[in-house]
Amino acid sequence: MTKRKFILLLVGSLSIVLLTGCMKLRSNVLLNKDGSGQIEYIFGMESSFYTIGGQEVSNFFIELEDVAIDKGYEVNTFDDGNYVGLIVSKEVADLTSYERKLGLFGEIEEKSEVGLAELDDILSLVGIEKENSFLATTYMYDKEIDLTELAWEDDNQINQFFSTALLKEMDLGLELDLPVEPTESNATLVKEGGNKLIWELVLGEKNQIYFELRILRLHRIMVLLLVAVGAGLVVTKFRKDILASI
Repeated sequence: MTKRKFILLLVGSLSIVLLTGCMKLRSNVLLNKDGSGQIEYIFGMESSFYTIGGQEVSNFFIELEDVAIDKGYEVNTFDDGNYVGLIVSKEVADLTSYERKLGLFGEIEEKSEVGLAELDDILSLVGIEKENSFLATTYMYDKEIDLTELAWEDDNQINQFFSTALLKEMDLGLELDLPVEPTESNATLVKEGGNKLIWELVLGEKNQIYFELRILRLHRIMVLLLVAVGAGLVVTKFRKDILASI
């Protein structure tokens, strides 16, 4: 498939098919202490709509699977009784150096009304910053995606299956698993003692994702403590020897 053909397919399909209330478009990102991790996309359509959509919808998922495999993702199908779709995932050696071209929508260079490339950046957390100090590694992310253009006040029919009223109910979001509890975040929901952050993205609004976490370098801290304890013992012994000699 040519790049242009894929762009037209993806933009057209996502703007007409995916951005509906019967759709699920989410990502799960795992960030490890060393900066490595995993990115997982979940594309699902309500079972009834998958059937109604017929060959057009089936072809979209086939093309999406082909593109994901070509870009190095592992692909699995799922049917949980409510949604039918694909789960595509990729292990990432360093999330802080992950680039847009490696994302699932990375081939889309042109701007579109849907803002797919920008949405992909958010869903795969492109642009995580990393700062190293002697005692800690700090990860930071602060990005906003403007989805205000994807707001419809009136209920307009898109095609024979979908209308803009369904757009308000799309399940669109990001889930982030962290190795430690973040120092700050604006997550919609926090789970598992603070280590799991969930953002629900809303069409028709500006959505910001922000978090910061600090991972202490415990081995270096232990070395400093041992040095401090050792120095304290030496000083104590030195004082005792001085007192004993008086």
